[in-house]
Amino acid sequence: WRDTFGNDLLNRAEWATISRFYEWLNPPSEPVLSTADLPAGITSTDLIPAQGTNPGTPTQPVDLLYVDGETASSLARAFLFREDRIIDQGAPVAGTTVMNLIGSQVGDRLCLIDIDVAPTSTGTPRHQFGCDSLVAGDNELPLRKDKNWAPVILLTPVTTLTMEIEIAQPVNVPLVARLYPEDGNGYIEAQLSAQNGPASGVRGTFVYTAPIMSGFVQVYAAEVPGPSFPRREAIIDYGANGGGLPGPTSSFGHAPVIASADGRAVFLLTEGVTLQEGEFIAWQSMIGRPPLPPTLEMISAPYRLIALPPELVDAGVISIRYPALETLANQSAALASSSATPAGVDQPQGELALHYWTGSIWQELPTDFVEDPNGDMIASAPSQGIGIYALLASGGFNPPALYVPTSLRE
Repeated sequence: WRDTFGNDLLNRAEWATISRFYEWLNPPSEPVLSTADLPAGITSTDLIPAQGTNPGTPTQPVDLLYVDGETASSLARAFLFREDRIIDQGAPVAGTTVMNLIGSQVGDRLCLIDIDVAPTSTGTPRHQFGCDSLVAGDNELPLRKDKNWAPVILLTPVTTLTMEIEIAQPVNVPLVARLYPEDGNGYIEAQLSAQNGPASGVRGTFVYTAPIMSGFVQVYAAEVPGPSFPRREAIIDYGANGGGLPGPTSSFGHAPVIASADGRAVFLLTEGVTLQEGEFIAWQSMIGRPPLPPTLEMISAPYRLIALPPELVDAGVISIRYPALETLANQSAALASSSATPAGVDQPQGELALHYWTGSIWQELPTDFVEDPNGDMIASAPSQGIGIYALLASGGFNPPALYVPTSLRE
């Protein structure tokens, strides 16, 4: 009756605390000792032992067999396929070749996707990927390197039960696209058809019987993989890890925040919103990205903002968080560029800004910068509606030089 956390913290019984807020209540004079005597039913929980002989492993390290001595980039992602369901495993530590799996089981299909086509000057491109079934005693995942595999995947919700997919990726075999709900089993496969010729990509529509407001999309080439030659594959997410805003919901008096799965891209509504069943706002992760002109360089990963209906994101604020070290590097590049630029010559000065892909060009947005408590920088700009956003630098990207003293012995 009085042996509770509330009594230990406040030195009074739970009912004494409740009565302070609800004076009209009549607290019981005696403690209720049995759940059978409660005035209302409560949830009952039974713990059932796991069935079968394939228990999950709390953690399982897997060696990632990167090609050409490369290591994981900051965009690497790992996924488990189990009974037609995708389980997000997060990412390996950048610069390593080991992935610690959580709750994996023998028979799961592990995929590692590490495609970073436009890293900053502090990194190098990655075009590595691979999938394989987990076998007892085998802790290695062979990867394949293919510089031509970087599909630009665009998701566009059309109705509460349909979503269009566009894939820009030249390929010599058919492509397959499957949508996996984040919170359920099974998948929906889109019927893809070529648009504007095979080199321009394919388009299709996912049709489902109930709204899917967060999920994963798998795209792969219909080719026969080999033991050490995985098929070309890519996996993206939208609204995953609780970052999306699904309906039905209403928020008044505060601005809802919609975050990407990695937490680096954020969309902030400037006022409350009401969403009906099947309506949602979410960030879509990307692997490939639209082309960049020689004058621009990618600083952050690109993110695609999607919404149903699309007018939900016409007004708001886009923010992308990035390491402060990159800011210093660009400031250094800007100073070097400005000192070497002849008068009257218009050349990029290494400036950072959020950009929006219009479908043909990267449009620079008026951008504000602030430092967050963790020391990272946050770039913010007005929303341009659904579409792709990224932090870009003009005029090159060079990290600050590091000088190490040396001594000479004669």
